[in-house]
Amino acid sequence: SFFINVVKWLLKKEISFKRTLYRLLYICCLFLYLNMKIIIAGAGDVGFHLAKLLSYESQDTYIIDFDGEKLNYLNNHLDVITKKGDATSIKLLKEIGIDSADLLIAVTDSQNTNFTISVIGKSLGVKKTIARIDNPEFLHNCEVDFQKFGLDYILTDFLIS
Repeated sequence: SFFINVVKWLLKKEISFKRTLYRLLYICCLFLYLNMKIIIAGAGDVGFHLAKLLSYESQDTYIIDFDGEKLNYLNNHLDVITKKGDATSIKLLKEIGIDSADLLIAVTDSQNTNFTISVIGKSLGVKKTIARIDNPEFLHNCEVDFQKFGLDYILTDFLIS
């Protein structure tokens, strides 16, 4: 679809990570009538900014993190649903309705966790996944089809500058 092609184009551009996320969210906002269900794993800086932008657009946004203080802050300042726990937990993902989610964005500090979250989420029925991965080699690797494993889009930290 048009949305998916634009997202792919944005993620291939060598622009700042934050700017890429803002552009991605802007495109999501163009499709507001869809009222997307979006799950964000990780309430750090990137997760917080994503949640903030999405909450202004009346999307059904869920945030998963271990840090109760970060989640309380999000609850008090944004129109999002928070869940304390491990985003790699199948039980937790099912509780928040991963099978009806349109997008799962894994932006924790651990690339291994983000990879795992995406694989589990995809196998449980989420439509699209985006994972933050530290290794820039994964972005342009033609030998490995990461979509087979459940990663639709990969963002690498080398874009953060």
